[in-house]
Amino acid sequence: MKKSINFFLIIMSLILILGSVSFAETVVLEEILKGDQTIAVDTQLLSIIQGNVTVEPGITFYVDGIITGNLTLQEGSILELNGIIEGNVYNNSGNSINEESINGIVKGEIVEN
Repeated sequence: MKKSINFFLIIMSLILILGSVSFAETVVLEEILKGDQTIAVDTQLLSIIQGNVTVEPGITFYVDGIITGNLTLQEGSILELNGIIEGNVYNNSGNSINEESINGIVKGEIVEN
């Protein structure tokens, strides 16, 4: 009987904890975007952005496509690069970015701020 009550309490606790957890979804961009863009939610780029891009604080940006302009990472943002950035990367994120830590191509400079 005591084991049944403990089991019930554990199950109820898990339901309450998991029910209050929300998981962020990643937006997938598959269309070509023209002009400067601001990334405000976790995003995966599978196409082309023809312009400059700014990634807001705390956001993860997966680049599997092409950015024709510069990319600016604000504080706490994360870049996962498997594509191409034709301009510079301005890294204000606090995370170290160098040629060894990325799988893609940065044609410009990586500027650590």
